[in-house]
Amino acid sequence: MTSAPQPDSQVEIHRRIAHRLAELVHSEPGVPLHPYIRRHLSQHADLGHVLNDAALPAAFLPWDTDGRLRGRLGLPIAPRPDQHAVAAWAEIEPFLDGADQRTRQVSLEFALATRGVQLGENVTVRPRLARWQTPNNVVADAGTVLTCLAVIRGADGRTYLAAGGRDGVLVVDPIKGTQVGERLAVEGGVRAVVAFPGPQGRALLATGGKNGLVRLWDPLTGAEVARPLRAHQHAVSSMVAFPGSPGRPLLVTAGTDGGVRLWDPLAGIEVARPLRAHQHTVSSMVTLSGSPGRPLLVTAGTDGDVRVWDPLAETQLVRAFHAHKLGAMALATFPGPEGRTLLATGGKGSKGRAVRVWEPLSGTEVSKLSRGRGSFARAMASFDGADGTHLLATGGTDGVVRLWDPRTGELVSELMHGYEGSVLALVTFPGSHGARLLATCGRDGVVRVWDPLRVQGGEVERGHKAGVRALVASGGQRDQPLLATAGHDTVVRVWTPLTDSDAARQLQSPESVVRALAAFTGPNGRPLLAVGGSDGAVCVWDPQAGKMTGRLLRDKQSSVAALVTFGDSEDRPLLAAGYRDGAILVWDPLTQGRLCELVGERRVEVTALAAFYRTEGQLLLAASGKDGAVRVWDAETGDPAGQPIQSFQGEVRALAAFDGPAHRSLLAIGGSDGVVTVWDPLTGEPAGEPLQGHRSAVTSLITFVGPQGQLLMATGSKDRNLRVWDARTRRCLLRIVTASPLHALFPVRGDRAGASGLLVGATAGFAFVDIDMAE
Repeated sequence: MTSAPQPDSQVEIHRRIAHRLAELVHSEPGVPLHPYIRRHLSQHADLGHVLNDAALPAAFLPWDTDGRLRGRLGLPIAPRPDQHAVAAWAEIEPFLDGADQRTRQVSLEFALATRGVQLGENVTVRPRLARWQTPNNVVADAGTVLTCLAVIRGADGRTYLAAGGRDGVLVVDPIKGTQVGERLAVEGGVRAVVAFPGPQGRALLATGGKNGLVRLWDPLTGAEVARPLRAHQHAVSSMVAFPGSPGRPLLVTAGTDGGVRLWDPLAGIEVARPLRAHQHTVSSMVTLSGSPGRPLLVTAGTDGDVRVWDPLAETQLVRAFHAHKLGAMALATFPGPEGRTLLATGGKGSKGRAVRVWEPLSGTEVSKLSRGRGSFARAMASFDGADGTHLLATGGTDGVVRLWDPRTGELVSELMHGYEGSVLALVTFPGSHGARLLATCGRDGVVRVWDPLRVQGGEVERGHKAGVRALVASGGQRDQPLLATAGHDTVVRVWTPLTDSDAARQLQSPESVVRALAAFTGPNGRPLLAVGGSDGAVCVWDPQAGKMTGRLLRDKQSSVAALVTFGDSEDRPLLAAGYRDGAILVWDPLTQGRLCELVGERRVEVTALAAFYRTEGQLLLAASGKDGAVRVWDAETGDPAGQPIQSFQGEVRALAAFDGPAHRSLLAIGGSDGVVTVWDPLTGEPAGEPLQGHRSAVTSLITFVGPQGQLLMATGSKDRNLRVWDARTRRCLLRIVTASPLHALFPVRGDRAGASGLLVGATAGFAFVDIDMAE
């Protein structure tokens, strides 16, 4: 007797469906896949436990409309060997909002190229060399500065995050990697958020605005649940909540006016006398248990003081002590020995960064966790490690999340993975498997999730710890370029893709941080590099020999801000250097002689330089400054030429000159508003329509000749987008989402017919790719 066949498990059914749907995925460019495949293939692969490149082929990924692959993989992503394309797509997925199909396709090609992988033959982007690492832990991109975070515990037991900033509050599911509902619109933006349980366990969220108003929301529906509170005359700077009696939540608000107030937020009434807590802004607050179980409030201020309060008592001030000379910015509590609660404070001191540990009720300092100059902690949170050890996480102004053992003062690890700017908020929450995770946000507008017990960011060598801020290419052997890269460190790395792509020669400048690079040709056609440093010196290097051949020094020390090389009428190489104090000097880099100084009506910190010729052969130099103006000089005499250009685009970070119609010299200016405008540099008048598309500051701008002889322009931005334009028609030909803020671009000859080589520098590192504009 034959037994009846056993039904397949649900996992097996979804696995079979995923593989069958994957077989239907074609690779014909521009031909859409079936809507069911686009919407449901990722879900079937997830339920079938086959989230890999076989079930989700690369040809499918740009068509995916599910938009939740990063959450399905689990944040932070830990890719397996069978997930090259899947992991690459998950890392760019949060930044693809509004991208068309071609952009999605070439963005995947670029993401794979940075891993050294080429996506087939008929592609637009081909890899040549890369040291690139994009964040693998992005939940959402808000597109604007995020200043605060709160953990929401839903009635269904799920954990959500609320991130507040200039454009209101974004509520996200950190496990799924998805946004919940629409953004909560708050006029003027949000400076503080706090979540707490309301009646019947309903999750509530309070938002504190720059206008002094506090609003109460159901964060999962987006509905306001009470009338706004006029909490402060100026901005709300911090908030905490704790249970009141009988079981009603109490809300504490603090402001930039130094005041602290206690509210019943549901009734909309103040329940205690206001506190004049600090002279200026209250930067952070936490609660701790007093005796007997009475809630105490700890406040930190920009005046450097920390104060402990009993907000419900007649005598409210319990203890006050001075913690940081130049301002206390962050607080966190954690269990100490013998059942005591200890307090960690982060702030600024005369000797740089400091994290200190205190016994808060006595004001006694227990230990100091960090010393030295540089970053200071803007955000902190404590949690239990895997072995039960209490750990302290700090988010710094340098974009680094550090883990400490607060009892021993030992630095456990650093989690640095593509952050741009300060970490402004940090919270802990339970992950899907019970382990504690960290969430951070900051100036780059991105919400990230970290596994604090698994150090991320060390798997790929990016070349420079803080990414690549400057790069150039020059002629090398066998028509292969030499690539030079620099970051916020003292090293220039020289790469030779053809011969030793896995290694880089280091040009070391131990006393000076590299701020700018330029390349030029020396005697006998030998490539040379000019390296501008924070000490004001410009060093000339022979990158092939690894030797310094000259040093250009000023009488006055001021950091170099920009460099540009060009040839004079006798084809002699010249170098212009712009400095932070506004000086612009023209040098002969071979003789180390100073030829002239460009003097204007006022000195403003130089941000970018560009050199070009008039049709009459006059060599001109354009310089932009912090004031947003662009000025033009005769590069050989130092005399002003033409009219200053005031583009009204904020700070200008990028310039490029090119020939317009009838060989008319034109100047492209990249502004902090994300717009590129084109001007006649001699008349100071606009020349045609602006190039619009970037959402944030344009940081790099180059022009180059395409394979068909067309004049092209490439722009890079903090918005993590690279765009290629037709410089004459101003039409955007290509958009690549890079998932990393861009800092530098440099054109290189393509390695094949029809291709243009492009060197890209970013927080993620650098990538050398060929772009086939014919495609």
